[in-house]
Amino acid sequence: MFERARHMLALQCTLITGIILLAMAAAFSLVSQRQLSEKADASFQSDVNAILYHLRSQPVLDHTWLSQTENNGALILAIELNGAPLLYSGATRLEDRDRLVALAWASALSQGFDPMQPPDSRLQDQEVRFLFSDSGERFRAACAVVPLDSGWANITVVRSMAPERAQISAKFWAFGALTLLGLGLLALFS
Repeated sequence: MFERARHMLALQCTLITGIILLAMAAAFSLVSQRQLSEKADASFQSDVNAILYHLRSQPVLDHTWLSQTENNGALILAIELNGAPLLYSGATRLEDRDRLVALAWASALSQGFDPMQPPDSRLQDQEVRFLFSDSGERFRAACAVVPLDSGWANITVVRSMAPERAQISAKFWAFGALTLLGLGLLALFS
């Protein structure tokens, strides 16, 4: 009789502690996901700001710099000077590059920002940042128009959120595995 009561008590203790452990793991997972998303967003904003600064400060756009910027940031860059496309095909050969840029422009237009219009001010950039989806994949994007000494430039920057999603998924599974391991050890020692 005492043996059965001891097993019931151990089971109840394991279940209650397991629920607490699951709740804590879920909370940590959500916090980790939020921090990772904020870090990725801050990184994207930093990359966009660096690109805009470079456009304003350099009279000539170097294709090497553009390629390095695209590769280092896992970005797609599309730049037009005075409404004419820059003769730069991109460092990454993506067959859907033009489609993604067009989708980014459509998203910018839906938010009331026309990337094909010259800037209203000769002193200040105009910019919009947003998220959009294509075939189930999510992207961060920014469109901006920048006043230059020789006219103006519009720029579209796109970054896939797939690496970020993969990190979030890996952390989710790691938290899940650790939680199951903790529950198993708890049941064993109870």
